[in-house]
Amino acid sequence: MNADPMLIYAFWQSPDDSYHTAETIASVTGLSLQTLANQRCKGNGIKFVKSHSSVYYRKEDVRTWFKSFGSPVSSTSALTVRDLPILVCAPQVE
Repeated sequence: MNADPMLIYAFWQSPDDSYHTAETIASVTGLSLQTLANQRCKGNGIKFVKSHSSVYYRKEDVRTWFKSFGSPVSSTSALTVRDLPILVCAPQVE
């Protein structure tokens, strides 16, 4: 899914207690709709509410989710080894 600039802008301009669709949250976070759905099933993603067959995310909960990743750094030299992601690469098949 491509990020929709209008959805992202509307999200960040909204009050913290506003609710947003999964499509909006996918644009804001860069996660796919399927990843969001998988996280909801496993209970390890962003908090959400379900109304009938629709899913909504509260902006404040999305902000909390972003903050859970730690403090931003101003340069890569400020990173420590524990801050670096673990990359798993599949071997190339020839």
